[in-house]
Amino acid sequence: MRLCVCIITQDEKSWLPYLLESVHELAEQIIIVDGNPKSKITPGILANFPKDKIVYTPKPYTKLNDQRNAYWEYIEDHDPKPDYVMYLDSDEVFKRDELKHIKEKYLSSLKYDIVRVKSYHFWKDFHHVITGGHWERSYLMNRFIKWEKGLRIRGWIPKMGDHGLTLNGKYYLSDNSILMQAGEERLLNNKKVVLLPENIRCYHYGHARGMKDKVKKITFFLKYDFPEIPKSEWKKKIRSNNWFTRNTKGVVKFKGTHPEIMKKHPAYNKRVQ
Repeated sequence: MRLCVCIITQDEKSWLPYLLESVHELAEQIIIVDGNPKSKITPGILANFPKDKIVYTPKPYTKLNDQRNAYWEYIEDHDPKPDYVMYLDSDEVFKRDELKHIKEKYLSSLKYDIVRVKSYHFWKDFHHVITGGHWERSYLMNRFIKWEKGLRIRGWIPKMGDHGLTLNGKYYLSDNSILMQAGEERLLNNKKVVLLPENIRCYHYGHARGMKDKVKKITFFLKYDFPEIPKSEWKKKIRSNNWFTRNTKGVVKFKGTHPEIMKKHPAYNKRVQ
């Protein structure tokens, strides 16, 4: 079973090394789409990892979907093809032993078309997570996808949510149009889908560096992906604390354990009151 891990990044020196450390031994191929090819940050990080597995694809950032679809296009144009594509942003990490378990139990048989997984979304530091509401629903992600020619990622599918898949231009499956229970299997659009058990998660650290960094990140995203929104409007929204925690059950203390590699992160022991 051949697993290709696909990652979009842009000057993400805070998280990318940890993500690569968590997946590089278990992936047969890793495709990196770099949104800032003029920068030396990403190539500098990749220099610390084996070159035989990693494909570096520089692509100046235009829109989020364009960046993600760059790796689907690369796969279509090159051999060998993967059995599954695992797609991640550069601020997301898996526990290595859990990823190994996913490969052995859920991917090796090629039984499933899509393997979904929930995420922990860390907020302001490594010790608090956002729960429920928007954060529970929007991030029920189709993380492991059996490769087919013509697959693409499409964002903001009307009335279905933000992240979704299309096949040859037609709707395939969105992440959050149909909620599932942990461990549940379903046939959706004639595709066999399973949601991993509750104890297996993706660890999302992109919001763990505080509001200042979050504002910077969202400002960039809105500028390129939603140019139709007046700058004054979105600037006001993203500086509101409740804009990020809207429709949630709130922020709670994280009672689980982090991937071992993240314990080496310089911000691991910092706490934001």
